[in-house]
Amino acid sequence: MTFSAHATSSDIAQALKRSWRLPRDEALARVAECFQWLMQQRETALDATAAHALAQAAFQNDVLHGPPELTLQGLARAEAWALAHNQVDVLCHVYCDRGTSLRGDLLLAESVQWLSRAVVLAQQHALLLRECTAWVRLGTRLGEAGVTTDSIQCYHRALQLTAAAEAARTGAADPAAHASWLAQHHLAMENLAASYVDAGEHALALVQADAWLHSVQLRSGPAWEPSMRNASDVWVTRARALLGLNRLQEARASAEPGRELALQSGDPQTQCTADLTAGLLEVASGDAETGLDRVYHAVERCRMQLPSVLHQAVRTAAEACERAGQADMARMYLHELYVLKKHVQAQVAHKLQADTAAFYADVRQQEPELIAPGSGAQRAPAGAARQRMEQLNRMVEEHAIAAERLDDTTGKHCYRVGRMAALLGQAVGLDDQACFMLDLAARLHDVGKLAVPESILMKPGLLTAAERDVMHNHTVAGWELLSRSSIPQMRIAQEIARHHHECWDGSGYPDRLAGAQIPISARVSALADVFDALTHRRPYKDAWSVDATMSEITRLKGRQFDPDLTDVFANLVAELRHDHGEDLDDVLSEAAQHSPYVQERQQFEAVLQAQGQTAGVS
Repeated sequence: MTFSAHATSSDIAQALKRSWRLPRDEALARVAECFQWLMQQRETALDATAAHALAQAAFQNDVLHGPPELTLQGLARAEAWALAHNQVDVLCHVYCDRGTSLRGDLLLAESVQWLSRAVVLAQQHALLLRECTAWVRLGTRLGEAGVTTDSIQCYHRALQLTAAAEAARTGAADPAAHASWLAQHHLAMENLAASYVDAGEHALALVQADAWLHSVQLRSGPAWEPSMRNASDVWVTRARALLGLNRLQEARASAEPGRELALQSGDPQTQCTADLTAGLLEVASGDAETGLDRVYHAVERCRMQLPSVLHQAVRTAAEACERAGQADMARMYLHELYVLKKHVQAQVAHKLQADTAAFYADVRQQEPELIAPGSGAQRAPAGAARQRMEQLNRMVEEHAIAAERLDDTTGKHCYRVGRMAALLGQAVGLDDQACFMLDLAARLHDVGKLAVPESILMKPGLLTAAERDVMHNHTVAGWELLSRSSIPQMRIAQEIARHHHECWDGSGYPDRLAGAQIPISARVSALADVFDALTHRRPYKDAWSVDATMSEITRLKGRQFDPDLTDVFANLVAELRHDHGEDLDDVLSEAAQHSPYVQERQQFEAVLQAQGQTAGVS
């Protein structure tokens, strides 16, 4: 399709909307044509419709896995126009698309920042449709990162807005606006169903999927109808929900229309998702040979064509092998998941090396004693050097927080562990400089979880032997990452990352060290880590009381924990409770307030709370 010389920005916007219903290759070609037309327009010829179309073209190009440079160019030009013309609606649109395009663990905080900014901007200017879109995109990004609880909240916020719009008949006189509301309503329902499957809430997922299908039957028409990709995803999600409920015959019946629609869509990612689910269902139904063959072929297609969804494919293959009783194959795929996740860690390690080099260049002439041979905990930095050390540490802390995000969405766990470890170090007689280093180093104890797949970190039940092996690898992975820094003081963090799961009786991992073989920094950090983990809620457990936690720690004295340190720790906790009461979070997480990630998380919580109050939800 080539646009005529008389085409308008409205024509381009309509062409982009229609392209959603095309097979993937045709849709991508149409988006590229629209994008070329928009970029060729002179600045003076651009209007709000054209700017919106630019942002939309950038978004669709990103979703369809088109050239990344087109996404960046389109968003940059749309944002520049919005700022120059004070067009808040366009700016909000751009913020949504910017946040959506920032994928991967390393970009999670930045992505959430842009999307939260879009929510707030839309609320401030009563742009209800933009706000709804931002909630859906934010939920999608958090869901991709494995933060399922938050993603579910976001979709519920979006559905509250669409329900209010329906009740008020918002856009009833404007078919285009009404179609946009319907699109966001169904997208929120579709994604909510998928998030419930990820969370193991299969009954709720089935309710949402069925509600989507019923709603589409009632509402689709000339103004709006779902794409084949969306419809396929819902049928497949429904099949996964039914599988989770052990309703295999119904699950296979639901997977069939999902596969048919996926083939019609021409979208490789949709086809892969449908084939993976069909294969998993065949294995669960007893036809392991056919099912595993289908899953293997889907994984190979992902390796060749769809690296962005290879993680999902390999995870499904591991599940299929486990169901088929092929433990060795399941272990192989779990190891591949671990390797895939280590690519993220490698990127962090590369940046750590670069930041270390910059740190050396800055400090070598100003404070050479900081990096002198033989310097260590006993020669910890002071003054301005402390500030530089904290800055360098903060970069790694952000990734330590990201590694813990599934267990601790507040981002404060690692700071509480660091502070408690420092207080315990002080209680056993370590000097101020050593405690300062212990505080920084203990924050990084679980940074190796960046290399552990979310499916293992989030699993609510007992881990298999193969899954435990992968989980245990986080200690060595953290040690390897931190070893990329040649700053002597980082060696304490290496010790803690590797050895904080060693046990006093030698039964721990990874090296089965015992007694005084375990570095004191790791023994101290182990107590702080277990105390904090038990006294706070996790996805797989409720928070324990301090009394129950201390009883458990005392029970493990001499087995898991250093007996002398355990006695000192018990006295320390008693003193802290006497001075600060039962809730020790504020005193232990004070340093977290300097973290951009934690600040962003608090802003996100405030946005959620404000929306809940607006909607009348407690």
